[in-house]
Amino acid sequence: LEVNGERGLPVPLSLFYEKGTGGLTNENIAWNRLQQEPSEGVQAVQHRQGYLPGPEPPSRLEKVEVGVHTHGTIDDDAQRPTERVGGVYTYQAIQPGQRFRSRVLIRDDAPPHINGRVAVEVRLGTSKKDDYGSATLTLGEFADAEPAAGASSPVTETTLWLLSDLLLRSSENQPSAAIADLKRVLESKLGSQVTELQVTIEQPFVRMRRTEGWVGRWGLPRPSLIGLAAGSAMKVKFSPGVDPAALKELEASGLGERTAEGFGEILFGAPLLSEPTIEATPMTDNDENTVSGGNTGDLNKDEQDFVGEVQAEHRRRGLASAAALATSTPQVYRKALGWTKTKPPNSQLGALRAALRSEQVLREWWKAIDGKKEDVVDNRRNKWPGKARQAITALLSEDTDEQTDIFEILAVPPGEDRWQALRLYLDAAVRRELRERGKSDG
Repeated sequence: LEVNGERGLPVPLSLFYEKGTGGLTNENIAWNRLQQEPSEGVQAVQHRQGYLPGPEPPSRLEKVEVGVHTHGTIDDDAQRPTERVGGVYTYQAIQPGQRFRSRVLIRDDAPPHINGRVAVEVRLGTSKKDDYGSATLTLGEFADAEPAAGASSPVTETTLWLLSDLLLRSSENQPSAAIADLKRVLESKLGSQVTELQVTIEQPFVRMRRTEGWVGRWGLPRPSLIGLAAGSAMKVKFSPGVDPAALKELEASGLGERTAEGFGEILFGAPLLSEPTIEATPMTDNDENTVSGGNTGDLNKDEQDFVGEVQAEHRRRGLASAAALATSTPQVYRKALGWTKTKPPNSQLGALRAALRSEQVLREWWKAIDGKKEDVVDNRRNKWPGKARQAITALLSEDTDEQTDIFEILAVPPGEDRWQALRLYLDAAVRRELRERGKSDG
């Protein structure tokens, strides 16, 4: 997650805050238990989720915003979601408008084939063929990695912060999240420069994470990945001391397995973890993680037209959902429209639905039922109950004092699309009534 315009780092699990204060999320302090225990009598809670703007104090915690979206698969026979066809299901998704940052490390002897800034449209995650996962991937300018600063003396004690999940293997070659295996791997990686290196890990604040994956092309699950979760933090001691340049080299190459995929990113000696308490920085208006260009004034004409089409389709779908809800109970829509279980007959309901193809066609067709005397066709008029004629006439009335408010029936905000709302409501009512009568006949 991008924080303050920079790549966010997973909150260290060694940070705790007083229960009820929110800690760094609500601009309060957090205790770093690698250096200091919380005050006596304080009920401390661990920060487990969120991202910090960098390894330097002070800091502020921000979290990825997620939303829950419910969908349903409609059974054609029952005309509602059923278990046979999938039923009702819920997706938890990352909310739109957020920015995420990452980095790619490339060796000097493997120059990139892409130079300069490149932006491409991509689809990510589950249901990316439907309404989810649309994103813009932007590749920034390439830059040389910062060289390791020279140090005067070997490092004998430091902190270790996992910036991504760490995948380890035990001595029996099994996936592991054990501290003993982390100790063994560190000794193996750094021992080539130090004779008989002994690594001691103290005060480990760690969590295990199991990552599941799926191969869409094969339709098969990936192997489960078990390791230490990003944000795990601990103290590390070396005997004898190790060269700081070796630690920097290990940071660049990563630790454990599948480092080329982003696993095993680590950071030694973060200034944040050397502080006993961390103060939260206040948020300013410029700090909010939002995608620029949200104002349609920043878009060109084609983009503004596209945004308008999307908004119109969103409104139409909202009206359709509201119409389906308003006609879900026969007693409700029959009372509103003056219909009964037998009147108007099915033939008239079918004719009404056919006339809904345009407002002009509907008004011309309705004149024969409840128009001027010279336009009325008695045979048609008599098939409609008096209350039904009054209800439809009130819905079609152009006089605001006499017309029935269709937006009030649908319980949606009013707009300039009254005809569309009326058409969707009457169409949904006709469909529902014909289904109800079909059940009775069956």
